[in-house]
Amino acid sequence: RGHHVPTFPKPGAGRAYVSNLEDGTVSVLGNDPANAAEYLSVVGAINLCEPEREKDGRLQAPNNAYPHGQVYSLVTKRIYELNNGYGTIAVIDPEADRIEARIAFPGCSNLLLSPDGRYVIGKGADRKRDPEHVLGRVTVLDAVAGEVVASIDVPDVYPSTYRFNAEGTRLYLTTAATGKGA
Repeated sequence: RGHHVPTFPKPGAGRAYVSNLEDGTVSVLGNDPANAAEYLSVVGAINLCEPEREKDGRLQAPNNAYPHGQVYSLVTKRIYELNNGYGTIAVIDPEADRIEARIAFPGCSNLLLSPDGRYVIGKGADRKRDPEHVLGRVTVLDAVAGEVVASIDVPDVYPSTYRFNAEGTRLYLTTAATGKGA
């Protein structure tokens, strides 16, 4: 069912969460070898559908969420699922296997968690708005506050890979060819 991103919250919790790009869901998998009945089996699903963003307004799967990017914060004990199709992050409570909040997060195509677990960083690029240029974007969500605290647009930069240094004090961003000649 398309591209998948796994997350393993709470070491030893016995569950793994895997996004499914093409149907707009997150599969909940048994991940405890001591529980033979559930181990490596799908034990649930979380529908990422936002009915108000669907053509027919129905809660359904497949849908247009197009999840692509998922991280788990030990600070908030929540999963942050990037829904590219909606330009949102679904905040998932892994204890209840349900979405407890949605946060606007447009223009990003991937997520990275800061080493301290407090910030969710997204990166992406708009290649359609201006046919001659690409507009790169880096957005920061304060997971504790539940709000976007920074969004930086970078003209003619296509963000590629991003990582923190070993100390967790600096974020480094590599760039790729824009495909626009810039």
